[in-house]
Amino acid sequence: MYVKVLGPVDLVTEDGSRVPVAPQRRAVLAVLALEVNKVVAVERLIDLIWGQSPPEHARTMVHGDVSALRRVLGPGLRLVTRAPGYLLEAEPGRVDVHRFAALVAAASAQPEDNQAIPLLREALELWRGPALADLPGIRLPQGFAAALEDARVAALEALVERLRRSGGTADAVTLLRDALGTHPLRESLATQLVVCLHQTGQSAAALAVFDAVRRRLAEELGLDPGPTLRAAHDAVLRSEPWAAGPGSSAPWLLAPAQLPREAAGFVGREDDLARIQEWHSRRASASSVLILDGPAGVGKTALALRWAHRVAGEFTDGQLFVNLRGWEDSDPLDPGQALGSMLRALGVPVDQIPARPEDRAALYRSALADRKVLVVLDNAHDSNRVQPLLPGSPRCSVLVTSRRRLGALSVQQGADTISLGPLDPDDAITLLLGPGAGLADPSAPAPEPATDVAAALVARLCDYLPLALRIAASQLRANPRHGVTRLAEELAMEQSRLGSLATDDAELSVAAALAATCRRLTGEQLQVLTLMGVHPHPDVEVHAVVALADRDPAATRRTLAALAGCHLLQETAPGRYARHDLIRLYSRQLAERELTSQARTAALERLLDHYLRLTGRAARLTVSFELSLHEPAAPPNDTGPRLATRQDAASWFDREEPVVRALALAARSEAPDRVWRLIDNTSVLYDSVGNADHWSQAAEAGLQAARVVGHTYGRMRMNGDLGLALMASGRLQEALCHLEQAVGLLDHSTQPRDRFNVRNWLANGYEETGRLDQALAQRESALALARQLGEPVAQAFALNNLGHLSTLQGDHECALDYTRQAVDLLPADLRKGTYARTQQTQARALHGLGRVDEALAALGQAAELFRTLGRAADLAGVLDHLATLLEESGRGGEADTIRQEARDLCLRLGRTRQVGRQVRPTVG
Repeated sequence: MYVKVLGPVDLVTEDGSRVPVAPQRRAVLAVLALEVNKVVAVERLIDLIWGQSPPEHARTMVHGDVSALRRVLGPGLRLVTRAPGYLLEAEPGRVDVHRFAALVAAASAQPEDNQAIPLLREALELWRGPALADLPGIRLPQGFAAALEDARVAALEALVERLRRSGGTADAVTLLRDALGTHPLRESLATQLVVCLHQTGQSAAALAVFDAVRRRLAEELGLDPGPTLRAAHDAVLRSEPWAAGPGSSAPWLLAPAQLPREAAGFVGREDDLARIQEWHSRRASASSVLILDGPAGVGKTALALRWAHRVAGEFTDGQLFVNLRGWEDSDPLDPGQALGSMLRALGVPVDQIPARPEDRAALYRSALADRKVLVVLDNAHDSNRVQPLLPGSPRCSVLVTSRRRLGALSVQQGADTISLGPLDPDDAITLLLGPGAGLADPSAPAPEPATDVAAALVARLCDYLPLALRIAASQLRANPRHGVTRLAEELAMEQSRLGSLATDDAELSVAAALAATCRRLTGEQLQVLTLMGVHPHPDVEVHAVVALADRDPAATRRTLAALAGCHLLQETAPGRYARHDLIRLYSRQLAERELTSQARTAALERLLDHYLRLTGRAARLTVSFELSLHEPAAPPNDTGPRLATRQDAASWFDREEPVVRALALAARSEAPDRVWRLIDNTSVLYDSVGNADHWSQAAEAGLQAARVVGHTYGRMRMNGDLGLALMASGRLQEALCHLEQAVGLLDHSTQPRDRFNVRNWLANGYEETGRLDQALAQRESALALARQLGEPVAQAFALNNLGHLSTLQGDHECALDYTRQAVDLLPADLRKGTYARTQQTQARALHGLGRVDEALAALGQAAELFRTLGRAADLAGVLDHLATLLEESGRGGEADTIRQEARDLCLRLGRTRQVGRQVRPTVG
């Protein structure tokens, strides 16, 4: 079944039989057909049919018309209710106006006249009279019919130009005489007829046409002929070939319709489409140029075409589309070549296209001076290649897509910019699996039921990028029995992920898209991107890249900014950049392919040394006593970041912990000696502010590294660190095993502080598992070692630990005595951290003695100190104990608030077992 609007509005069957439809219903059908496959709001239907004075029950009447239409619609047409109105689903070819537009567009794309002429004739034969001709009493705006008639005349003019160029001028004269009879005031038709008559030797007839049109314009409109018609008349008088004069509109101008077909299964981007439409709505008072930029594969062209097709009808003089080839294997399209292509699309004869690019640009601007054209410049490399292609007329709109930020266009032309990011996760899953993706194959076997978890994982592994998702979807379609779970397992393997996101076309893959971007980088930019392939984490910080690449900091900043300008990085904070995981994997491939193993190892060691220095600085700021740390000397180009306070150290480690952990996991075999030292530096940082599970992962990698390098002292340190981490995670038996192994390796350490630390750690493990007698032996041994060290802070720490053990044994008076001795030993400049712990221990003892008010005061002071120091793990334990005391004091509301804060801290730190218990701090 078909809908016809190019003439009387008709609904016809496959055999051409007309289906009777009432006038008002024909109006509803006409609007839905004009907007086929698009939702038309009920309010818009009411406005188009009745205007400002709709009947009282207009909405009900529309609903009734739609119901009646549904009963008569046949195969190929489907009327769907979709908020906020209705949608007519059909192949565009089933509506004559869309068939007409497609034929005209196909003709415009044909370089050969003999191929375009049949298409234009077929398009014009679809017309059966004035469009929308038989809707009496219906408001349907005149603009609809006028715009359609303009399109009809433009197609006729295009046909005439093709006929004139191919020797069919006589046929063109016949068509023009008929058309001018219908549109006697249309100067473009008169100009074409004057030119054709002149070319066929009928100069007198040409002058007669001019005189007839001139008189009619004067009599009916009081106007003189325009410059284009006058120029054609002058050419006849001089017996010269016609040529467009300055500022005139050439009679050969076509209304091109070059927009490529939209990609099937477009999903999401509603916010971005709304932003483009907002720009379009206000462009009269703002820029007529909009840039869509974003990384390779993000869907810039698809979005541009989605919007362009929506609004194509508003650009009555046509749409131009040029692929500038900015990121392809071949060189970018030269502006002069692009202008030649665009002028030909506008119908300019080849022999009238100037040779010089600047003359082509001038003719192009003249051709579009009074026209309303949408220009889509796809895949632009830089602003210089776009500038000459911009129309001079503000009536034209220009949409530019690029993989890089085109700052010069923004500065010089006031262009607006929308930067595209990945899809929303739900939209990504819809693109991968949803029915709107157009991926269903009815003949294929039913695929394995996809789990939400597997689909979400595939979408994440594709970085939510449309190109990667479409490739993954095509693989699901090609292998439906494998299912999304198997695809997720395949993509989870980092070494093969990029290879999996490819098609049988070598140029259609994620890797190929990234390679195309990299081909346009400078040598310096590509070198830095390649060296960044050694960095195992998606987030990179400028100082880390300085160390990694061994480069000048200022030059590195400029290079990173340039890479961000190409959307290979995203600046998430000053000096901090994120990479899509697929870009990280591509960088790694570059490093493996372009760098020698020695160069990769050297870069990795520079990166590890950078983090060894910074973790050492942060650790020293975190605690108030001497630590055994590993800090290589700083290179000349080391400029930061600068850490000055405990808060600086905590904030820095919170940001960089995922990077440090990723480095440990990635480099434990390649640079094991540096890895175990790096993780040893982080022990006090993890204990203060780190997530316990993350600490366990990092410490396990550190222990593996110490075993690889065969470093016994390192094994001792890493067994101790892993024991602490496991204890914080609640894995007490495993923790105790590693702590006992650390004690067994103490003979390999000549450092009294190591003996002091490890015995304290093992005592913590014994306390946690209820082995208090063994804990006491370790505590007493630790106190003796502290006295050998001669450090008051270490002795105070050991005394406080004995006080804590006394509270566990129920001897609260003894605990108070130990804490008093500890406080007496603490010097003022180093007392805060250990002093806070003595207050915590005193509170437990006071609580045990029933002195609740004093215990509350001590806990309040400890909490304030731990909060000031940024020691989140210690603070959580104090807050939980404080909540318990408040409950016992009848202050339940305060207790609930404080306990919730403790729970939140513990959840963030991965220490859920700590809630409701007063766990010993593991590191001093």
